[in-house]
Amino acid sequence: MLRKGFTLIELLIVITIIAILAGAAIPYVQDYIEDARLAKARADLGELRNAIIRYETERGKMFDPVAEGLTVQEFQKLLVGPYLQGALSDPWGSPYYFSHDASMVFSAAEDRDIDTNIIALDVRPPMAPVRAWWLDVDKDGSANAGDYIDVKFTRPIGAFGAIGDWVLSAGAWDTTLVPVVHPLKGDNWARFTLADTGTLEVKAGYDITVAVAVTDTAALNDAGFAAPPTAQGSLQTPVIIKAAQ
Repeated sequence: MLRKGFTLIELLIVITIIAILAGAAIPYVQDYIEDARLAKARADLGELRNAIIRYETERGKMFDPVAEGLTVQEFQKLLVGPYLQGALSDPWGSPYYFSHDASMVFSAAEDRDIDTNIIALDVRPPMAPVRAWWLDVDKDGSANAGDYIDVKFTRPIGAFGAIGDWVLSAGAWDTTLVPVVHPLKGDNWARFTLADTGTLEVKAGYDITVAVAVTDTAALNDAGFAAPPTAQGSLQTPVIIKAAQ
């Protein structure tokens, strides 16, 4: 006895059901693909951050590809080999970017527009002083107008404005000094020239607090990029003044 096949109507019903099920599944598949891309981008950025940290730790200087004649998209050329197995591209087929001034690596994400939605990861600690040296220019053992205080920061200061109030624990000295980038040590070093400090003495071993009156919304002026979406507020970190050797 021959078995009867599907009628045209039955086939159309089956096809319609399959189409409905497929249509319902597509958004979930798309979400899964997008989540996978985001996860890969974050993993890549973490790998790039670790490579930059190793570079700065081993070489004792800030990672600054532009100063080496590279563009912000070519920064991986300094890392491939000793710090990175191979160059990475983001899941949307674009290069990753590095901003020295903003201290972050980032992807332009799906829209490939660095001025809108980016996926970013900080590669350095928040902006804060690390250590300070008092340079007794006239060798009289106390702070006078014309003496220097050199301060090392966790991030470049060249892109930022004034670094705000200074407070020394030895007395009620509270003044605003505008730094310049240190002429010899690099752009994460600031040199402050002291004005008249009155009767206050500044000696090696004193604490100093620097209120960093900047935010990390500085323009990514390596290439005129827009500011990153998040900001770090002003930080106050005590460091110890050490007499310059």
